[in-house]
Parts: sequence; structure tokens; C-alpha cells
Amino acid sequence: MYIPGYVENGKLKMNPSRPPAIKSDIQVRRGGFHRTAVGESFIISAVPMGPHADVFPPCKIIDLVARIEDDKVILSWTAPGNDFDKGRAASYEIRISESPLELRDSFYNTGVVNTSTLSPQHAGCKEIFAFKPEAFTTGNITIIYVAMRAIDDFLHSELSNIAQAVKFVPPMVYPTSNTEFSFSTILLLVFGLLTVVCITVSTTLCLVKKTKKKTLSENAAKFL
Repeated sequence: MYIPGYVENGKLKMNPSRPPAIKSDIQVRRGGFHRTAVGESFIISAVPMGPHADVFPPCKIIDLVARIEDDKVILSWTAPGNDFDKGRAASYEIRISESPLELRDSFYNTGVVNTSTLSPQHAGCKEIFAFKPEAFTTGNITIIYVAMRAIDDFLHSELSNIAQAVKFVPPMVYPTSNTEFSFSTILLLVFGLLTVVCITVSTTLCLVKKTKKKTLSENAAKFL
């Protein structure tokens, strides 16, 4: 800021003239930045009816949520209207993909969900819809991206937010302790079986020896 002069002891003293501005000196290099502004809401009233051309599409769905339960995808969102947030839309178009970029950039080239049983409710109502998709599986993780549009008689809304549904199936883990326990049990059974066999053989041999001794004694007694 340039100050042309000042007062000292009741006298006006002037500063040197302001130097000319040099364009290269006033340019300031700044890094990348962005600015976000949030506007206030507004209400549209007196929407033309009857023979007038339809110029207001359904409003954009911004709260689409998806989750996976068992083998189905459960969607929930707030119903838009026929004209922005007034009335009732005619139908919904729901599509799925393994790539969120594909939904955003090539919505009409992604998989279509059958919505023949889905009838839109009045604007502001909570919508819930379940469908069984084709299996998008990579290893133990299933990831499905979903987006939708509301359609009135002639126009469609902007693409909704892209919702993600994830299902994780943990791999089967066999505890090591169970395997070790089974192996130990087998060893114990083998040793136990060998012990029983040894005892049986020893007992049989002892009985045979006793029988032989008894027979020899009886034969010797008869001979005498």
C-alpha cells in the first residue's frame, strides 16, 4: 500500500513519489487451487400443465445407496418428481457395471437391470428395489457399481450418483491345531494298536510255553 505523506509536529511531510508498477513484479505464481460455492435452495411453482411442451425433467437422484445381501443387490434412494421434485416420474433406468468410469462415460453401454416391476412413487418418498445381478466376482470379492436415471413422459434426469456394493467372502481357513491334533491322534492309535498286539503275542507265547511244560511233565511222569 502506498502512503503519499504523513503529519509530523503539525506539518505535512510528503513521501517520495510512488514508483511505477512493473508488471513482472506484481505477478504472483500460485499453485493449483479450486473453489466450491454452495447456493441456496429454490422452489419452482406454477409448473405449466396440459398441452404445454414438457420442458422440466425429473431432478437428479443424489442419494442412491447400494448393498449386497445374499445374492441380491438392494438399492435405496429418494424418489424424484415428474418435473424436478414435483409429481411422479414415469419410470427408472438402472444400469450396472464393474467400472464406475464406464457408468459415468458410457452409461448406455453398460448392463441393464430389469425394472418392469418397479413403479415410481411420488417425489420425496423412499424407494427400495432389489435385483439379482450377473456374478461380477474377482477372487473372494464381488464389487458392483450402480447408477440410474428417472424418466418422465419425454425427458430423463441427469445421471445419479454412482453407488458401490461390495461383498467379501472370506476364504476357508483350516486351523493348524486341528490338523496337528488329528495327526497326534493317529500316532496314539498306532502305538496303542502295537501295544495291544505285543501284549497279545506275549500272552499267547507264555500260554504255549506253559502248555508245553505241562505236557512234558505229564509224559515224564507216565514214563517213570
